[in-house]
Amino acid sequence: MLEEPDYEFDGYLCTSEGEKFLCDIRLWLPKETDADAAIEAVVIGEIGSSSALQGFVTLISEEAVDAAGLRFEAKGAYIRSSRSIAQKRRAGGTRLKFLHISS
Repeated sequence: MLEEPDYEFDGYLCTSEGEKFLCDIRLWLPKETDADAAIEAVVIGEIGSSSALQGFVTLISEEAVDAAGLRFEAKGAYIRSSRSIAQKRRAGGTRLKFLHISS
């Protein structure tokens, strides 16, 4: 995505196995009525199992974000692609892009 997201906030990626990973969530809202929203998440740190980043997951906003007035939940988010991020002097992570979100 070339443009800046409409919202960027802290959240969690929750797997069907009950694992919960801290992540940064970026949200682009549709600009036209026939367009779709787009979501990207960067999971912070190292993920122990790559199987956690396959299939359907849930994204939720972090408690402090909820307290500030933004409540976000994306259930049935299907991961389209994942890419590892390695940066000097910063925590690494994994960038996720989503193909479909049920609700």
